[in-house]
Amino acid sequence: MNTTNKERFELLMKQIGIPDDMKNKYFQNGSIEKLEVYRQSKIWQFHLLIENVLPAEAYQLFALKLTEAFSTIAKVSWVFKTQNSILSNEEWGGNYWSVFYSELIHHSPKYRALENKRPLVNDNNIMLTVSNEIELHSLKQELQTKLDEFCVKIGTERKMVEMEVVDQQAELEKFQQEKALEDRKRVEEAFKQQEQKVKENKEEQDTGPILIGYPIKDESVQMKDIIEEEKNVVFQGYLFDVEIRELRSGRHLLMLKLTDYSDSFQIKMFSKGDQDVEKYKQLKAGMWLKAKGMIQTDTFSNELTMMAKDIQQIPPSITREDNGLDGEKRIELHTHTLMSQMDAVVSASKLIEQAGKWGTQSDCHNRSCCCTSLSRGLCSWEKTRS
Repeated sequence: MNTTNKERFELLMKQIGIPDDMKNKYFQNGSIEKLEVYRQSKIWQFHLLIENVLPAEAYQLFALKLTEAFSTIAKVSWVFKTQNSILSNEEWGGNYWSVFYSELIHHSPKYRALENKRPLVNDNNIMLTVSNEIELHSLKQELQTKLDEFCVKIGTERKMVEMEVVDQQAELEKFQQEKALEDRKRVEEAFKQQEQKVKENKEEQDTGPILIGYPIKDESVQMKDIIEEEKNVVFQGYLFDVEIRELRSGRHLLMLKLTDYSDSFQIKMFSKGDQDVEKYKQLKAGMWLKAKGMIQTDTFSNELTMMAKDIQQIPPSITREDNGLDGEKRIELHTHTLMSQMDAVVSASKLIEQAGKWGTQSDCHNRSCCCTSLSRGLCSWEKTRS
């Protein structure tokens, strides 16, 4: 099937999961000029054409998404070619310098000497201050090479590194004060955003059955009948264990253990966003679930495992009711509880709660040799009457 460079670029954006609003704003007319595959080193290098240099936040998201999407296939690198290669001094001296610095320390710890250095960007020059001549000579030449490579990578014009030896004590103190103030503002803003997010989640929280993905209309199969890998399987059963793990990528892994009493299966699902995680937290042992996905051999447990696409809660459909005779409720005259020398295994509060649901006006509790749970029963009865 023949596809154009632009169509392949669109497919790449879709595969790695770039949000539509960001794609429309920064990647609208992008294309893949070429892809170089280095089989020996297992590196795929994408050469991409876009209109303008990406903002630092968009560039970081693209790098994260691309690396994550191909993590099981190959190591990826990229080079942006831009029609407009100009990057403002403010963008260089702020966010993009932080991106460049993070790549530097990943390459070598010696660049940590630049951690508290705030560059001054003027036209084609990036000016830095260092504490002594040793730092200047050990960093300048290699730093220029790294900066040249970075400029090519992001698709902007080359910058020249200039260094000056100064006494930085006063400057460092000023920088630390400014950084502390900036960090404080970020923390306050993060708290405000979190509070707003919690508020929105509460407003949008669905009171109905839990649904992750799409509704499952297919009939389920018995777990005992699945003895090999299959592409499309539906299970339903009793949920008896739930675990949520946060991965280094920021995503979450949901791991469920489900049984239909013919056999048991582990079910896994990777989150696609924060809404998925909130729904994961609503899943509790004791629920009855329906899950749809692919059956494959888990590389860690070496057991057949379902990688779920859709999960939905099956609420109890049968509720016992006491309609009585001609609308008149019956009165239970003989019940026992845990406190009745273990003549029963239910508490007085649970019995009275159920009686309240049925609309029973009164209830008689029998005790064998004691009346220990009388006070709890009275409290529960008052709750059902309020």
